Amino acid sequence: MISMSGWHSSRLLFKVIAKQKIEDVEVFKCIDMEGREFYIEDSSMFTNHCTNSSTFKQEVKTTLGAIIHTLQHTKNVFEVNFLKINKEERTIRGYFVAADEEFGYSKVFDLDSKTIKNVNNRKIQYLIVNNTKYTVE
Repeated sequence: MISMSGWHSSRLLFKVIAKQKIEDVEVFKCIDMEGREFYIEDSSMFTNHCTNSSTFKQEVKTTLGAIIHTLQHTKNVFEVNFLKINKEERTIRGYFVAADEEFGYSKVFDLDSKTIKNVNNRKIQYLIVNNTKYTVE
């Protein structure tokens, strides 16, 4: 079963907000980016074709450069954790928008705040995408 935490994508960005039973059928109650609610039946067809920003099945230790490359080339939603300039830790669930090569940042659309935020590429601690958690070795 897919985790209900984090955002999910399957051509439509949505968040699972509850799991419930309607007329003996297990369903996920979901909300899209515009706040519209809808239901999806809990089935392997659903769980096998969605990616989740916050859950993973495997963890891979790799270089920072490989993590940045993955972040900047994925089409799926992800969760990225990094240290801000003031050493404060930040986690963003979203998708990649653009690279700022000159200053070493990635622009990411934050699905929770619905704003574009800068990710300090040099301070990434982990990236979760496509059911894999990439951590810096």
